[in-house]
Formats: sequence, C-alpha cells, structure tokens
Amino acid sequence: MGTGVLNQRSVFTHPSPRRAETRRLPFAGLLVRRREIDYTSVAFQSWEVRMADTTIMIVDDDVELRNIVGLILRKADYHVIEAVDGREAIALLSASPEGAISTILVDLQMPNVNGAELIRHLKAHYPSVPFIVLTAERDFLLTEILAKEGVCDYLIKPISKEKLLESVRVAVRLHRLRKDQSPRS
Repeated sequence: MGTGVLNQRSVFTHPSPRRAETRRLPFAGLLVRRREIDYTSVAFQSWEVRMADTTIMIVDDDVELRNIVGLILRKADYHVIEAVDGREAIALLSASPEGAISTILVDLQMPNVNGAELIRHLKAHYPSVPFIVLTAERDFLLTEILAKEGVCDYLIKPISKEKLLESVRVAVRLHRLRKDQSPRS
C-alpha cells in the first residue's frame, strides 16, 4: 500500500496513480481524491506559467528607483522594460506588439511628458493596460483624480516590496481579464 507525499510546493502526489485514494492533507484538513492528476490548483498552475511571460514597464526618471523596482520584479519572474519619461514610454509601447505590456508603473513627476499626460494618452491608445502610479505625493484629491482616470493602484514612495508585488499581480490579472473580454478583430 503506497502512501502519498507532500512535496516542497504542498502538492499531494501519490506513488500509485492507478488506484484512487482519498487522503486528508495535514496542512489544510482537506479531503482530496487522487487518480492520475496533480491537485495543484489549476488557477495557480496557469498563473505561474503566465507570470514568466508577463512584461511590466517602469516609467520613472529616477534611475535608482527604476533599478530597485526592476530588480524586485525580475526576481518575481516578470520581464521588465524601463523608460526614463513619457516620450520614451510611448515610443517603447508603439514598437511593442499589441498586448505585450501587461502593466505600466508610472511616476507622476517626470520631465518632457509627465505621468498624468502619459496616462491620458495611453488610456486612449491602450485601454486594456492597467497603470500603477508611483509618487511621493500623499494627496487625497490626487488619489481621487487618478481613480477617475482609471488608475489601478497608487503607491507612495518609498514602496514596500510586498505592496508592489501585490499591486502588480492585481494589475496583471486585470490586464488578462480586459484582454480576454475585448472583442477580437
């Protein structure tokens, strides 16, 4: 009689796939019936696969912030594109295939084309791409204005790693939903 094992990713596997067995998993108290399939959540599996092909754009004139945020996102298996200002971001998006950029992190205070102008322009041309604003401003009115512009999240510098990653995950999911619901040409 074989016994099931819990591997490093908390996936219940059974050495004998021919027999169906019901086991109680100690970490969750759940009953699981196993035959020849892996009981990792299908959503988790597909999300993990998707993350590796997800591209995030960082638009900020602060090189140090771009480097730190880029490093955090790369360690989380995102592809990262960086732009110094709004003009460069528009050029990069124009050169990218449609839907290649999943989320854009935008600083509001930048030279040439600032963050607010960039958001307005890109919302008109790339409506499925969510924006996350990075700013040092703690202004309630600004938050309200950005919400009306359709900004997905508003992060105040300095940004915590956990908050950044959670905001990006939510924005990427939103982008996937918008892309899936948009009419196909």
